[in-house]
Amino acid sequence: MRTPRSFTWLLLVAFLSLAGCDETVNPFVGLEEPYSLYGYLNPRVSRQTLRVIPIEQRIDNEPSASIDAVVSSTHLASGEVTTWRSTFVQFDDSTFGNVFVGDFRPAYGETYRVDVSRSDGATASAQVTVPVDIRILPEPNASPTVLSFIVESTSLPNIVQADMLYDTVRLQPLASGLNPIRYPITRSYRGQEEAGDGGWRFFIEIGADYQFIKNEFEAHCLTRDWIGVRAMRFTVFIGDDAWVPPGGDFDPEVLAQPDLFSNVENGFGYVGAGYPVSFNAIQPAAVLGAVGFATTGPCDPARTPLTDPSCEVVPPPC
Repeated sequence: MRTPRSFTWLLLVAFLSLAGCDETVNPFVGLEEPYSLYGYLNPRVSRQTLRVIPIEQRIDNEPSASIDAVVSSTHLASGEVTTWRSTFVQFDDSTFGNVFVGDFRPAYGETYRVDVSRSDGATASAQVTVPVDIRILPEPNASPTVLSFIVESTSLPNIVQADMLYDTVRLQPLASGLNPIRYPITRSYRGQEEAGDGGWRFFIEIGADYQFIKNEFEAHCLTRDWIGVRAMRFTVFIGDDAWVPPGGDFDPEVLAQPDLFSNVENGFGYVGAGYPVSFNAIQPAAVLGAVGFATTGPCDPARTPLTDPSCEVVPPPC
């Protein structure tokens, strides 16, 4: 089984660097705690996933499809218990690991305990409260080059991540015969929400983002000319109240230190709760052209479907 390159997995890798690490290099070797746990409960899907890394006494142990672990979750209000099943997966970096799957949908605002037990009785546990359901909506804005999204809430939720993804491509003049280079770029808007009537707003300035994208192309030794955009997508991730990294930033070097960011009792890692909300935000060619994007050429959306294999991502050279 191979994990999809979905938002949930990218989010985990982004701030929980150990979740995708090679288990043959385990910084927790020799400790008494039984497991490191990584994952979150998502009330918008009916299948939950949890990465379980046994804390072995030997550093040369290879990941095994079968590990000594039983995973269950308990809805504390009702006492309902769900037993999770074990899977052995290959991650995007080609490493393997143990991921447990629970078939249930957590309820908004409810508290759950996740227990991972070894046959000798040693248990790692985490308790988490699922955030309430928040409405996040696009809304009209006075300027066509500024997008507005509102988080409708009486109090500011814990916005773990807020990103605008630009699926950009270095287009070429049709007569050049050169292949385009597709280069998706993410611009973070985390912490840039503004309070207003009815909630908090994100303002996405496409023109400023275009300049940011040009600088990214230059930093990766790609020409700043003929930059097109195939798709735009805005994603906000709402997390539980405890999902706050030390210092406010998800720094992998900081998070790799076991005791700095963990809610696991008798273990390490973080078991959170939350959900992403995404919106397609591609703009008309006239708006994109007004801020500087190229709007014609191979692999632009008007000429080539987004699923066309000839427009697959090519690693930027530098």
